[in-house]
Amino acid sequence: MASLIEQLDPDAWMARGRTLSSYPMLEPYSITLIKVALRDEPSLADHICQWMARVAQTRAAHAMNQLEPVTEDKLRSVWEEAKAV
Repeated sequence: MASLIEQLDPDAWMARGRTLSSYPMLEPYSITLIKVALRDEPSLADHICQWMARVAQTRAAHAMNQLEPVTEDKLRSVWEEAKAV
């Protein structure tokens, strides 16, 4: 069974054949949960929290501009950007 860290790591999530659009922690209230669950991996927690905030911003921009929903490719791109910070 995968550890909690492995289950919450988006890279590990995708390596198991899952899509980022099905990632369970993309809600704003999840930030505190992520920080607590990954307290032993603060860098990963920070990257995930940055990614979640960017996804929320991207979704809001798409909604305000009446664009198509955020795609899987965009979620991956935003994840890569969050890891680069």
